Amino acid sequence: MQGLAAGSGPCQLLLDFGNVERLSSAVLGQVVALERAVRRAGGKMVVCGVRPDLSDVLIITRLAKYLDLYHREEEGLQSLL
Repeated sequence: MQGLAAGSGPCQLLLDFGNVERLSSAVLGQVVALERAVRRAGGKMVVCGVRPDLSDVLIITRLAKYLDLYHREEEGLQSLL
């Protein structure tokens, strides 16, 4: 995943979790690592479409404060402009 952020120059990345039903701790770790890599490269990553039950997981793990979350894809894309 981090290879996505390793290109030349800053990147802007939107992760759409609209079809995600479960998140393992390994996946959460990869999402955090990817966000860090994007930020270090001068870019921005946003996450959209997180289901309410998964949103609860992100709140409990305190990742909701760390990740840039949006309900709809359009909102996330607008934040990248």
